[in-house]
Amino acid sequence: MLQAIVELIGPAGSGKSILSQLLVKTIQPVCGEKPINVLLIDACIDQGLSYQLMTGQLLNTDPGQSMADEASLTRLVQHLIENEARYRLKGNGPIQRQEAQQAIDWEFSNLPLTIALDGETDVDLLTVGLLTEHLPKPILDILRYGFTRFLNTYDYVVVDGYHPLIHPMLLAVSEAPILNTLVISHPSGKDILPTNFQNVKTPALVITQFRGEPFSQALQAAIEQQEVKLVGKMPVFAIEDVLSPSLVTQFYDCLRFIDMPLTHTQMAKSRISS
Repeated sequence: MLQAIVELIGPAGSGKSILSQLLVKTIQPVCGEKPINVLLIDACIDQGLSYQLMTGQLLNTDPGQSMADEASLTRLVQHLIENEARYRLKGNGPIQRQEAQQAIDWEFSNLPLTIALDGETDVDLLTVGLLTEHLPKPILDILRYGFTRFLNTYDYVVVDGYHPLIHPMLLAVSEAPILNTLVISHPSGKDILPTNFQNVKTPALVITQFRGEPFSQALQAAIEQQEVKLVGKMPVFAIEDVLSPSLVTQFYDCLRFIDMPLTHTQMAKSRISS
């Protein structure tokens, strides 16, 4: 059962990809507990998360960019456009509609790649790719149907980056508001939220690469006007710090202040501290 969706948004270089991986580390159960089924979605144009996760893990080629392309929503949408009649949900009889639903479910279930996050933690990775936000309505209906059902097969979904087509679908996945948005920003951040951004919950703000300097005027204004809620500050870190237990613990302290199930996070923190 899907417990939470966490969407990390912010400018390139703010640390979203590293924090996405840290988030997965915090929700892993201790030995003997039921495994947590996690989906990582790389929604950034630069596909930085896919690059980091796939380097050295798939084939002996350049960081697996072609593999990421194959596991992308962009490729799937192109396939749906070319074969729309097979997946059409409206205008068919009940048997044809059921066959279309089964075909859509099959396409999504075969889409993600399984990645070993730290050599022992397997997660599924889905890359959005260069997906346009303007799709024909029949294709958009198919995508919404399949994407929603697909996400509900996971316990946690972690989304690295904001995509104007994906974000509304994340909001609509469940009747209960389970989408938590984390705004990741340096202290000097300017563009805090995307244009026309809508969300049920107030986005949580995590400051990264913090050295004690004052916040920018834009950042301070967003906090004072309650556009975002400051939940924590992270120290300076680099890609190689992604497996650091102390960094995981510090990020956990930020997550305690957002409205999401943290049962497994608490177990993980106990394991890290021991």
